[in-house]
Amino acid sequence: MILSRRIYIVLAWALFAAVMIQIFLAGLGTFTDPSYWSQHTTFVHFFELIPAILFGLSFPARLTGLPRWLPLIAFLLIGFQYGTAAARPELVAALHTVNAVIIAGAAFHLARSVRAAEA
Repeated sequence: MILSRRIYIVLAWALFAAVMIQIFLAGLGTFTDPSYWSQHTTFVHFFELIPAILFGLSFPARLTGLPRWLPLIAFLLIGFQYGTAAARPELVAALHTVNAVIIAGAAFHLARSVRAAEA
């Protein structure tokens, strides 16, 4: 159980860091050089399954409540990102950035909530 929780925490922080890097790459593509968009669209594939792994780890880690179900929600929100990326009208596409912040917040909350449970 302790090992599962530690792995969960590491992966939750990794997810948070990856989402922050993803947001940074989008900013680079927007404000510096559009060639960064290819890195932005490729990088997601390195971390998009972390929430599914976190959900699976929540069982051996004996986590309940938000630490168990928030990874599943984050997984769905990442799927929603694909739908908003090229959505029309553009107002729907603008939800892409808001959703990224929500995913980052979920990952941050996951890492913090399990750490608090261990204390």
